[in-house]
Parts: sequence; structure tokens; C-alpha cells
Amino acid sequence: MKKRTVTVLKWIGIGVAGLSFVYGAWYWTSYRALQREYEALRAAGRPMSLEDIVPPYIPDTENAALLYRAASLLLQAEPPVAWAECEPPADRPFASLFDQLSRLATDLIENPTNAVASACIRQLLQHESVVAALDAVARGTQRPGHRSETDWSQGPVTLLPHLPDYRNLSRIMFVATRQQAADGDPDAAWRTALVGLRFADTLHSAPLIISMLVRVAQYGLANQAIRTVAEVSLPPEDIGTEIKRLLLAGESQEPLARSMDGERLVSGEWGFNLPGSKLNELAPVPRLAGIVFGRVFRPLLYRDHAAYLRIMRAYARNTMEPYSPNDEALEKKLLDSVPRYGFLTGLLMPALSAAKQRYTGTIAESRITRAGLAALRFRRKKGVFPPDLDALGVPDLEDPFTGQPLKYLVADTGFVIYSVGENLTDDGGLDTKQRNTGDIVWRYGEARKPE
Repeated sequence: MKKRTVTVLKWIGIGVAGLSFVYGAWYWTSYRALQREYEALRAAGRPMSLEDIVPPYIPDTENAALLYRAASLLLQAEPPVAWAECEPPADRPFASLFDQLSRLATDLIENPTNAVASACIRQLLQHESVVAALDAVARGTQRPGHRSETDWSQGPVTLLPHLPDYRNLSRIMFVATRQQAADGDPDAAWRTALVGLRFADTLHSAPLIISMLVRVAQYGLANQAIRTVAEVSLPPEDIGTEIKRLLLAGESQEPLARSMDGERLVSGEWGFNLPGSKLNELAPVPRLAGIVFGRVFRPLLYRDHAAYLRIMRAYARNTMEPYSPNDEALEKKLLDSVPRYGFLTGLLMPALSAAKQRYTGTIAESRITRAGLAALRFRRKKGVFPPDLDALGVPDLEDPFTGQPLKYLVADTGFVIYSVGENLTDDGGLDTKQRNTGDIVWRYGEARKPE
């Protein structure tokens, strides 16, 4: 009996030693797989820490974010203006002057012929606090840096309360520009349009995709404002030069790639470095399974982490490449490559193709605006519109969705310039104002037909 016990214990010891060896080898190879992904990121020149992507400290006197926040707070502190013709729905009263302005501006953007909203906006733009707030934004755009007070340690639940304020301020500046142009004050309209474009570029170094999507919306409004004023007059030379510079800045794909790096460093590294007892808060598994996964089967976590880094590196590389209809297939292929145990990778992955589509739309908008302004300058100089875009001598006027030249149709007193847009279909310059349908269009002069 004693001999049998010794034999059993011996084989148990051999088994434990064997399992320990296998686990050790598994642990080591998984750890090395993770380290290789970090090395590949370094070799690709991607940022490796939050300090590499989060704007550094800047003095208050140089920080535009403080003036933008002051503008928002000033308008939020003011009660809405009570005019009978500007009353909100009974079930949704205005919370503040900022809310009133923002909602009326949104109504006008969606329905430019809304005479009631237009009359209300005209009056509100003369309000002392509105004038002061827009002046604060204008002064902010002259400052050299931007750094919001953000706690990046919160990972994917990081609060970014300034983003909706920025979006609404851009809407207000857009309708202010349009109102100034309609009132026959093109000089003021061009100054406001330039401020709106500068403001749109504020988030160029923001480290998250959501910030880039807000920037996309701001650039879209700024482009529309510029085209609205161009219907009345061309910009003065100094403003025109600055507009061209900022439009070109909006066409750079580097901010989108940077936001992919930011997603990896803010959300991804946060998730993969959570203690095992916290993993169950993210994982669709029971608490005990989350603890076991995170603390005992660390090699699986390493493999999951390595898969995440590999995909994020591919994402960052793809964002710097021209738009392709195969981007969505690439995203699916990358996600399909995630191991079944890679639950954190699945939870933390951003939507690459959707973000790139929206961003590419902004590039198209900026190129169309540059081409249209150049065509108007051509007409002022030669008396006629250019026969084609090549006659402008302006570089980089390709449709970013196709790599082919932007579409250009010309009449005696007008033109149409357009991109085929996200559906990659030439709809003849039909602008449905909806994503994924129609073209991205600027109609000028007699070419402006009902849509």
C-alpha cells in the first residue's frame, strides 16, 4: 500500500512538473507575443504613452480652451429670451440662452427657410451676452494652444463635456455667418466664417475618435459657411489665404491616425491593465470567471492584448491610406481574426470604417470649397468660369473617395463641383443631405437648383 502511494505521488509530481513546464512555456510565448506587438508599434513610429498624445500643460494665457469654456458658461448662465414668436414646445422649454441659440441654430441648419427661427436668431445675435461669447471664441482662436481639463485615467468612460458645447458653438457661428451675409455685411460674414474655420481646427490633436467626429461636424459647418458668403463676395486676400491654409489642414489624415493611437492608449491600455477583480465589469462572464481569467490564465490575456495591439496598429496604418471600398471588409477581417477568448479586444475595438468614411467626407468638403473659391477667383480675373478644374492650377483636387478628379459642371453664371460621396456612386450632383446617399455638392449661381 505504501509503495503504491509513493508511486501515485511520484506520478502526480511528474504530472504537476509537466503541467508547470507547459504553463511556463505558454506564459513565456504569450508574453513574447505581446512584447513583439509593442516592438512593432515602436518600429512603426506610433506613440507609446499617454504623454505622447495628450496635449502638454500650457499657460492659461495661451490656452484657447479657457475662453471657449467661458463663452459656453456665459450663455448657459443667461436665461432664454422670452419672445412670443420664439417660444419652444411646451413639453421642452429652453434651459438657457445657450440651449435656445443651439436649438434654433439646429432648426435653421436643417430647414434654412424657417422664417420664424431666422427672425429669432437675428434678434438673439444682438444680445449682449451672445456678442460677448462669440468675441471670446474669436479671441480663443488666436491663442496658440488648446488643452481641456480631462481625466484620461477613466479610460473609455472619460468625460468630455466640452465636445457638445463646441459643436453647438460652431452651429451658432454658422448661422451668424449666414445672417451677416444675408444682411449685406460680407466683411463681417467673412470674419465670422474665418473664426468658425479656426475653431473647427481646434480639435486637430484630440486623442479620441469621438473628438474627431465632432471636428468633422465643425469642419462641415465651416465649409458651408464659407460657401454661403462666397455667394455674396470673395474673401479679402488675407482672409482667403488663411482659409486656404486651414482647409488644407482639415484634409490631413494624421489627426485621424492620432485618434486611433489615442483609443489604444486611453481605452485599450486602461482595459488590459485593469486588475483581475475588475475584468468582470467589462467581460460578459461571471465574476469568478473574470477573476480566474485575469489572474490565473494570464497567458490568455497576453494573447488577447497582443491581438488588440496588432489590430490597432493596422487601423492606424489604414487611416493614413486613401479611402477604399474595401475598408469595411478589412475591418471585418481584422475583427474575425480575434481569438474566441479575446473578449476585451472585441469590447474595446472602435469602428474604423465608419470613422474613416466620415473623415473622408470632410476631406471632400474642403477640396470642393478650395476648388470653388479658386473658380470664383478665376472668373473675377478672366470674366468667365474655368472650363475645367485643371485650368485652376490648384493641387490636390481629387475626390478622396475615388482618387479621380472632383466632378465639375459649368454654366455661364454658375458651376457645380461635387464628390461622389460615401456611396461611391455618381448621382449627377444630387445632394440629399443624407449620409450614404447622394453626392457632396457645391452649387453656385444659376447652377443652384432646387434639391
